[in-house]
Amino acid sequence: MASEDEELALQDEEARRYTSFASPRPRMPAPPSSLHEAAGSAMLLAARSAAQLSAKSPAVHHPTHPVGERDVRNKATIDAEVSTFLGHGGELAAVEFVFVENVLPDFFLVPRWLCGGWGVGFGHAAVAYRRPDGSRILVNITRGTGEIGEGEMVEFWEAPFDYIYGVRGSRGKGGVFARSFCIIRMHKWDAHAIAAIDNYMLSMMHSFQADARTVSWHHCGKCINLGSWILPFRVRPSGNCSDWVSRALFLAGLLRRPHTFPKAALADMVEEFILNQPKDAPLAEVVYVRQAEAGRRERKWQKSAVWRSLVAPLYWFKTCIYWDLEPFANAVVDVVDDAESGGLRAVVRAGRARRPRYMRFPIVREHHAIATLIACGVWISPLGYPREETPALAAWLARILLALAFLIVNAVLY
Repeated sequence: MASEDEELALQDEEARRYTSFASPRPRMPAPPSSLHEAAGSAMLLAARSAAQLSAKSPAVHHPTHPVGERDVRNKATIDAEVSTFLGHGGELAAVEFVFVENVLPDFFLVPRWLCGGWGVGFGHAAVAYRRPDGSRILVNITRGTGEIGEGEMVEFWEAPFDYIYGVRGSRGKGGVFARSFCIIRMHKWDAHAIAAIDNYMLSMMHSFQADARTVSWHHCGKCINLGSWILPFRVRPSGNCSDWVSRALFLAGLLRRPHTFPKAALADMVEEFILNQPKDAPLAEVVYVRQAEAGRRERKWQKSAVWRSLVAPLYWFKTCIYWDLEPFANAVVDVVDDAESGGLRAVVRAGRARRPRYMRFPIVREHHAIATLIACGVWISPLGYPREETPALAAWLARILLALAFLIVNAVLY
């Protein structure tokens, strides 16, 4: 019979294997001869089952790709170069929120065949973080169905630089040759909070791969999820890239609330970790990666443009403030031709680091919520209504329900 110390050491080892991406097959526990050993055996069996599941469903969908002929030559070291430029000695960031700029509208209001079309864009969201073992991972939410020929809804990139600076990221709305990026860089963050992000994304991946397919992608997942409050049967949790990523960041304490739109999450982080902090001691930094013009001859099918995104459909003031994100950057990364290597190279330069300090004031930053509450209050108040012939209770209930619907719409569209 194993001693208590040996048993605890074995449990720690199995727990470590369970939380790793490449989990080897755990050892079978000995038959229990005490209540303590029975509990330990149950934990080991659970770890064994989880390890077998991980063996069938490896978490890394995109392993590190070697530097190819058309790749950015220093893609594997550019993050360390940015860190050094920002004064962190080459140490990689703990967490990065990756906002991907559009090149075309998400929703066309004018058809493309009419003068190229016109519409509104909202961007795309992903998250990169440093795991406890020091490795970094990027999680990308896509519309993948998991079917043959399609990608997974939850993609794990073993090397975040492949998604941003590689040539294979464009299908998942990445790739510097297809799009520009605005990255909110958290150099330090709580390790347990980062583990919460990791575990949340892993649980999403396994839920999507389960036979019941218990999570799904939808443009307006919050509208679908409202059905779970009303309907008596099961409603599958749905969400877009921002819904899922912002929920993970919310669990980690990086957002005040989950957001339906990616740029709203970015604005939230800028205001909380930069504008609300002392000017000389922000908790976050902004890095802007410009879409590569170099090598465009090799990629003529990819448009060289940025279609500015809305913060949210009803938040026009914030949309104007965060319309162009490059001026907010502490560092800007450009991809240029490198004469020495005969290829492409990413270089870092200083950004403007624009800081609209007036956004620190709650009356300015939360003006939309304040105006919405005032409008609802005026609507519910008995100023000139209801008429004498209208039953007062019915009129008040109708007003309250309409105000509630108005508040729900404003909450969902942010």
